[in-house]
Amino acid sequence: MNFRPVDPADIEACADVFYAADDELNTKRGLPVMPRNRVALTRMFSHIQATDPGRAWLAERDGRVLGFAMSAQREELVFLAFLFIEPEEQSRGLGRELLERSMANATKTAVCILSIQPISAALYAKYGMVPRVPIYQIGGRPKKPLPELPAGLSVGPLEVAQAAALDRAVTGFAREQDHVAWQSWERKLFGLFEGKRVVGYGYAQAAGRLSPVVVKRRELLLPLVSELMRQVETLEDWIINVPGPAAEVFSTLLNAGMQLQGPPAIFCAVEDHGIDHSRYLPSTFALP
Repeated sequence: MNFRPVDPADIEACADVFYAADDELNTKRGLPVMPRNRVALTRMFSHIQATDPGRAWLAERDGRVLGFAMSAQREELVFLAFLFIEPEEQSRGLGRELLERSMANATKTAVCILSIQPISAALYAKYGMVPRVPIYQIGGRPKKPLPELPAGLSVGPLEVAQAAALDRAVTGFAREQDHVAWQSWERKLFGLFEGKRVVGYGYAQAAGRLSPVVVKRRELLLPLVSELMRQVETLEDWIINVPGPAAEVFSTLLNAGMQLQGPPAIFCAVEDHGIDHSRYLPSTFALP
């Protein structure tokens, strides 16, 4: 077995491993095979490999990729974005070896897992990343009116540089490299303003993705989500990642007729991970 860093030429092979492992997991659990969106998947692989090349590792034998791990480091936090092993190579210590290479010398660590993966939860707990927060995907379109912005608040264009202070206050780190990626993926950035002061931001796109969303105060989260839906006319149903601590958003969207999409993810992390999920809707389970 040979271990080496992932390079751009390996991205498609990593996607093959991802789908083989994910299909096998869903089949074992009696769940439908996940729809293929290879373009979006390889785009995310490429983003993480490009921004954190020292934290993307693969295992190969005779030139064939058998497993890989990719972590995204955002200042002190190292987030395990992907760890997938070919089904026939699982339970042989390969995942542990790749995890330790991908997260080497990190003390503030986190990962999202699907709730149908108890073996993964046990593995990550041994490294201090214990279950902290459930995150559900909520999909569809609201069938009832959602709250309006309170008086004194408005939504308008925002520069990425203006988001850095909010990111650091709510997640513990700035993330310019992710903002650059989100905008290149045709997500539109909106700022939430209290007078002239920035008190939140959110991304939305016509394909139905609404996230990430970050606010200075938790009571602003639901009004901003509602306003983003009004600002962008989506061609498809909305898909929004909602953590349990964002309780008002969670219950309001469901009461408006939107629905839970599949089993939840679980955010697992060391105790001092720094992310306030009551003021934050994550963009994906693959980034912190």
